[in-house]
Amino acid sequence: MKYSKLFALCSLFFLITGCATEPTNLVFYTAPALEADSLAIVSGSEKHRAIFDNQTTYLVAIDGLPIAHARASFANQIKVKSGNRKLTVAYAQGSFFGITELSVDLKADHSYILESAPTSGEDGSLTDASVPYAFWVADSSTSEAIGEKKFAKVSAPSGGYIPIFIK
Repeated sequence: MKYSKLFALCSLFFLITGCATEPTNLVFYTAPALEADSLAIVSGSEKHRAIFDNQTTYLVAIDGLPIAHARASFANQIKVKSGNRKLTVAYAQGSFFGITELSVDLKADHSYILESAPTSGEDGSLTDASVPYAFWVADSSTSEAIGEKKFAKVSAPSGGYIPIFIK
């Protein structure tokens, strides 16, 4: 009897304290308050396709801080403090999706664009999701890759089908 009351009280305590946790507030990336000539600018890219969905490469996070409305704001110029940065970059085409992290050294007063391409040399229309994609950051003025290219798998969600939208 004594142990059953103790068990009931402990169970009640754990039940109440487990429900009393506060939700965490998500902190999004905000551009640093520095002069413009000490910042780098990073923006995503989109390749338009006639038949298939557009291919969008966009910034998801900077140094672990997520970008608010990342895919919708792929074309926005995001101001980033110069120096070595970890950029989380994503690719989307319809229901196909891939993500990777790039470490790059961004220079102040430079503009960069995020790029991606299939490694098989195809035109970029996803017909085979097993083809790895290359991700890199390019200097906007020279189109040269900054740092190394990183490879990631682009795949569709595991539902067995790909939704088709007819206009």
